[in-house]
Amino acid sequence: MAVTLPQITSALSIFIAAVLVRLARGMPTLDWKSVPLEKRKMLTGELVDVSREYAGLLALLMLLLLLTVSIGAISMWFAPENTVWRKGMSALIGMLVSLSVLRFGYVVWRDLDIVSLQKTVIDGMADQELASKNSETATAKIEQMRMAKLSGGEKHPIEVLQDGETRT
Repeated sequence: MAVTLPQITSALSIFIAAVLVRLARGMPTLDWKSVPLEKRKMLTGELVDVSREYAGLLALLMLLLLLTVSIGAISMWFAPENTVWRKGMSALIGMLVSLSVLRFGYVVWRDLDIVSLQKTVIDGMADQELASKNSETATAKIEQMRMAKLSGGEKHPIEVLQDGETRT
């Protein structure tokens, strides 16, 4: 146990730093007024949920780090070598490290899920903006054609189709 405790504390410190960096990231910067209300509420709700999960993971990792350091110090000074106490503490630390790694993986997976949701919302906004811009351009060009009052040959009136309407 004395051999592995420095490596465990280093790994736990790295995990804690990663969680703190993620928690410091916060909400993405978007023009929230252009995001539809239901998608905005879904996205912000998911971001709050995953931040809570990171906070819980941080508490678990901090407890594990404190426990690891305390057990290491106690076992080095007071517990004789190869006792049931040392084996039990090693098993407890191993179980908590495994739990932390699994929990860390789950929270990262949830974070990736939220990134996918952000992509969907942002791409949807971009597609909506492009469609609006194309519609405005088309309307302006049709108006220019009407104003030109082109003559000669057969006259074909310019018809504007409504959304979803097709002409065969």
